Amino acid sequence: MKAMIRGIAHLAFAMPLLAALTIFTFGQTRDRILDWHPLPPVPVDNRLNGQPTSLEPLELVEITVEGRPVICGQPFIAGTDWLKSLTLKIRNVSTQPIKFIRISFYVPEAKFKDSFLGFSLEYGRETSDGVSLSYGTERLMPGTETELARSADAYYRYRDTVAKGGVNTDFTKAFIGLTYLRFEDGTVWDGLRLKIAAKAP
Repeated sequence: MKAMIRGIAHLAFAMPLLAALTIFTFGQTRDRILDWHPLPPVPVDNRLNGQPTSLEPLELVEITVEGRPVICGQPFIAGTDWLKSLTLKIRNVSTQPIKFIRISFYVPEAKFKDSFLGFSLEYGRETSDGVSLSYGTERLMPGTETELARSADAYYRYRDTVAKGGVNTDFTKAFIGLTYLRFEDGTVWDGLRLKIAAKAP
């Protein structure tokens, strides 16, 4: 009888502890969503040196978060710092080498003062204004792929800047915005959508 009482007492103690551990373990994960930024009422064409074009030089091969593929527009489960591991695999499907790429992201919950703080994923050794970078090889050649991601340091600087405004940094959504790229010959392309690879989300 005493053994039974002790067993019940241990169980009564263990249940709240188990519940607490469950909350601690899974409380940091929740539904997230990554999607294309909504197009304006009048769709913006892809542009080549500022002029409308049908050219689609980049192909989106895969998006991963925490090492797992995600599909644009479909909720997925991830931890608080999911944007730290956001990675885009892209392919140059044009006929020219690409020297620089910047894909911008809009985070509607990342409010800072009177504005919103977004971020970008980049590739290349220098920007269009000559700023030195080290986000990839010298050129992305036609038919080749690369992955765009941020360093952990860059992510934490971004998160801490937003947090200074008193904002909860457990972001639930992000939108893919403008893609800007510069070819080796100096030609500039930009657009609000990327061509999707056959097996990509």
